[in-house]
Amino acid sequence: MDPFNNMPTQQQPQQEEMSWWFKWLIKGSSVVLGFLALVLGIVTTISLSASCMIAGILIICGSILVLAFEVPMCCSFIEFIRPLSQFSEGRPHWQKCGIYMIFPIVTILLCQGASSIFGALFLFGVAGLYFMLTVGKK
Repeated sequence: MDPFNNMPTQQQPQQEEMSWWFKWLIKGSSVVLGFLALVLGIVTTISLSASCMIAGILIICGSILVLAFEVPMCCSFIEFIRPLSQFSEGRPHWQKCGIYMIFPIVTILLCQGASSIFGALFLFGVAGLYFMLTVGKK
């Protein structure tokens, strides 16, 4: 009997499985932070500065993206968001983290008002949650 027959030829990477409550905690926190960023994006858009208006629009776009990725049923009545939410289902956490970090970085570069900074921080919070999932237990 060959002792090497029982060994697998390729090692399968062990994918860490999260518990159900942790997944819902991350999704719930992302939804709350997304809604808060949406409100602050609207507040930032009401400004006299053109760069702050653009920053507010970016915060609104980022928060809508977070809501479309995290809770597709919130945006199910919008036809063009359905493929976007289906696209996000199979994405790894590091890709979501990278996507969520783009909007706040540009926002802080454009406008340094209080509402835009807090809106960007809320979007950074969502990216931070997904970064925490990417790093995992170490």
